[in-house]
Amino acid sequence: MARRKTTTPRSEQVRARRKAAAKTPRLKKRGKTAAASASPLRGMPPVVARTGKFSMAQPKRTRKAKTQRRVFEVATGGGVAVQLPAVPIIRPGWRAASLILTAALGLLLYHLWTAPLYRVQEITLQGNTYLESDVVNRVLAVSGEPIFAVSPRELEAELHKAFPGLLTEASVRVGLPAKVYVTVSEREPVLVWEQDDETLWIDAGGYAFAPAGENPGLITVSAQTAPPTPLAVQDQPEGAANPEDEIDPLLEVLSPKLFLSPETVAGLLKFHEIAHRTDHLTYDAEHGFGWHDQKRDWDVYLGVDLSNVAEKLNMYYVIRSHLHKQGIRPVMVSVEHLHAPYYRLEP
Repeated sequence: MARRKTTTPRSEQVRARRKAAAKTPRLKKRGKTAAASASPLRGMPPVVARTGKFSMAQPKRTRKAKTQRRVFEVATGGGVAVQLPAVPIIRPGWRAASLILTAALGLLLYHLWTAPLYRVQEITLQGNTYLESDVVNRVLAVSGEPIFAVSPRELEAELHKAFPGLLTEASVRVGLPAKVYVTVSEREPVLVWEQDDETLWIDAGGYAFAPAGENPGLITVSAQTAPPTPLAVQDQPEGAANPEDEIDPLLEVLSPKLFLSPETVAGLLKFHEIAHRTDHLTYDAEHGFGWHDQKRDWDVYLGVDLSNVAEKLNMYYVIRSHLHKQGIRPVMVSVEHLHAPYYRLEP
């Protein structure tokens, strides 16, 4: 007789599976493995290894903000508005501002350097008696130059080089837009010295310098030789504070030289005042200063020492009157020595 097979009810099977599951330890808890739960770095984000050319962390890309645009609407009437094309709002940065400023300054410098408004046309000469404006303009040669390229110190040096001795002072001043003012102080000549086709002007102090212009009212001396060197000490050239200072060689060359003693110049001026003569005086090393009396056709000599020129002239007038009464016509009358005058009949 066959044995009857026994079956376990389904409810019992479910209970058995539940008991077995309760005894088995849990491997996952809230989505994490048991090994991960036991790690001390629990709570840290997972480390992901990247290889290749994209191994470095990539910055987060942000979307570029859209450029704001300004919209204009124009009413046309009847409640209708027309919308004009949108214009973007430009906000330049500091780099753009500096570039614009640099370009503006460059254009300004170019305008100042090339504009005819800032180019010198001619100088304005002040304080002159003998110098002429066209001569000074030709010497300085600044016509057409930008006013910013004019150096007053260089122009002053050029004036002293071009007119040595004549100028005691020379100052140059510039002004905008293109003005150059030259103020000079000149020596006043009182004598003209002519010797060996060379002409010099001499002032009251006895200093000789090159002539400038014309002055027909000056006393003229026609000399055969140069006068003896004055024993007076020359003035120290400008620019040296004391005798121990080194003197500029160029300044020393351009400085006027003492040609006649001040006493000699004063005697010649006094002679001209007393005699009122318009003919030229003469000078030679043997007889000194004198002149040719054209009315009587003889030579008159006063000597080198003119400190007593008034007494010498009075002596000459007495001798002239005596010769006229006697009917004597000499070729030369000398009052070089006041107490020993003489005349000569033969040349």
